[in-house]
Amino acid sequence: MKLLALVAALLVTIAALPADAAGVYDRPVYNPDTNSYFVLKRGLGSGRWADALSKAPKTFYKGVRGRLAVIPDAKTDKWVYKNLQLSKLGDVSVWMGMRYWCRHRKLMFSNGDIHPLKAYSNWRRPWYRQKKTNCPKWWGSRGFMGVTIQSKTGKWMAAGMHKGFQNYIVEYPMDKKKEEKKAE
Repeated sequence: MKLLALVAALLVTIAALPADAAGVYDRPVYNPDTNSYFVLKRGLGSGRWADALSKAPKTFYKGVRGRLAVIPDAKTDKWVYKNLQLSKLGDVSVWMGMRYWCRHRKLMFSNGDIHPLKAYSNWRRPWYRQKKTNCPKWWGSRGFMGVTIQSKTGKWMAAGMHKGFQNYIVEYPMDKKKEEKKAE
């Protein structure tokens, strides 16, 4: 019964895609400024940010392990939006590699870097999905909100850790030595 429900949900999702969105998935595009390939993916099951975080490193391109996309500046943000053709998706949310740690009030990328709160951002107003900040006290130190890019506007939005969206962006950083040094 659960399988039938899952298949039905998948068919509804596919049918809801705009006709011109079909060619934007699973198509790696190289960004010379970041020396990375970016690719738009779909199909996360529950669709939670944590699922995207764990699924991205299980993918490889040109021998490089993927990660949820790190978008630290305006140039990368605009490049990703344009070159992955996010506007062709209609009005959906696409997970990127950033989360907001509620208790600590910190933004962290999927590679572990902290994104200063006053650094570049492209937040919609309000910056979170609900009418009020969705960081219940009971989440404690483990609570976070994943960050999405809104395909219609290109704006960023935080969503609760249990919210589900099917689209996510994987990045394959080609400069392995630079990434390995960061990890040390």
